[in-house]
Amino acid sequence: MPFICLANTSIPDGVLQITDLWPNVSQDNNPTNPPGQTRYLRRPGQDIPAIDPLTGLVAGSPADSNKQVFDGLGAYLVDRVEIGADSVAEATVTLATVVATNQIVIKGIYFEFAAGANDLVKLGTVGDPIIVGLGADDDAAAANLTIALNDAGVAAIVDVPATANLHTVAANPGAPSAVVVIQAETGAAALVTGPTGEFSITTSDGATMVLDAASLAAGTFARAYSTWDTATVTAAVAAVQNLVDSGLAATIAAVDGVLAGWDADLSGATVAGSTSTGTLTELLWVFSGRTYRIAKGASKFTGTTWDATQLGSFTEAVSTFDTDMLGGEWGPTASGPWIKRGPNKAPTVTGGDAVNREFAGARGTVSSTAFQASLTTGQLSQYTGGVTLFPDAAVQAHLAPTLHSKQTRQATLLNQRVVTVYGDDGTLLA
Repeated sequence: MPFICLANTSIPDGVLQITDLWPNVSQDNNPTNPPGQTRYLRRPGQDIPAIDPLTGLVAGSPADSNKQVFDGLGAYLVDRVEIGADSVAEATVTLATVVATNQIVIKGIYFEFAAGANDLVKLGTVGDPIIVGLGADDDAAAANLTIALNDAGVAAIVDVPATANLHTVAANPGAPSAVVVIQAETGAAALVTGPTGEFSITTSDGATMVLDAASLAAGTFARAYSTWDTATVTAAVAAVQNLVDSGLAATIAAVDGVLAGWDADLSGATVAGSTSTGTLTELLWVFSGRTYRIAKGASKFTGTTWDATQLGSFTEAVSTFDTDMLGGEWGPTASGPWIKRGPNKAPTVTGGDAVNREFAGARGTVSSTAFQASLTTGQLSQYTGGVTLFPDAAVQAHLAPTLHSKQTRQATLLNQRVVTVYGDDGTLLA
């Protein structure tokens, strides 16, 4: 089933109509025609359902924080895509003139700098810290810290996580300050991705052992992307929507390629360990204007761990009373007891049938002869090939000559793509 998507922000929802498909809804003859195919186009909602970092609940960006529900592409991504599933928790420590007694504590294990050589046969407690030799300069101290962190005996003590050790992946000898990057690694030398790799790290002297900002703020090894905050939701929505607006393919590979910018994938099939639950078909529905909604207060994170439970939906359950004929009146099939209202009066029923209704649906498209004709030479061909929008900008000044109207009139836009059409698998049809 093809998907017809509005691909231009300059066109309001419900203004551009595709009229050369059949059956035409405006000329419908219901007893004989199949479901209508013409439609007004609508873009996905642009709400930003950012996560509150303290509670893990959907709270919204500052601009959207007064909303009770969030609609659109952002709602779908936050609810169905695990951010940071392919991130490795790491901490960067910059050594700048470290001195004796300076300490770094990793997952409760104490490392203390001291003159002389490394002494790694220690308990790693506050009273018996693992000794890291200062050496001649910061480069030597960084090298000794690297040796200590990669020592098998030390790794067994630190135990990050259950069967893992620490692995130093970078040290920069010769630089003005020595930089050591530490990552979580399993015993089989595979890096620990996702939130399981986040554990505590602190330093005793923030002036001489400077942690990267993210680790310093959280007191933990930090992942590049750990939650759907305002910045990440906004950027991800713009990047994914750009596939439509730029007329690019939206195959699963293309979508995953975009989401890789946030160490994520759509369905959990591309990134090892990802628990994303999105589907390409649903995403194409969102592109074509079908509304996906998630409520404010939905719990999507425990700490920095994303919850795969689907909390949003395209539909909501409503009670209906017109699904069955009861005693000459329409009523619900799953009705409660009949209630007599008095002599010569028809009975009433209580209860109702739960029916899932779309928040705002998008009409399905049939790959019919009319559709193929529109795609080849008709409206879809024209709207995807580049059109001129607001061609009368010069005339507007004469029709509305006030200063205010001159400032707000819409400039002419040339060669604009206004529609993008996809196949079932996200291949670009036009």
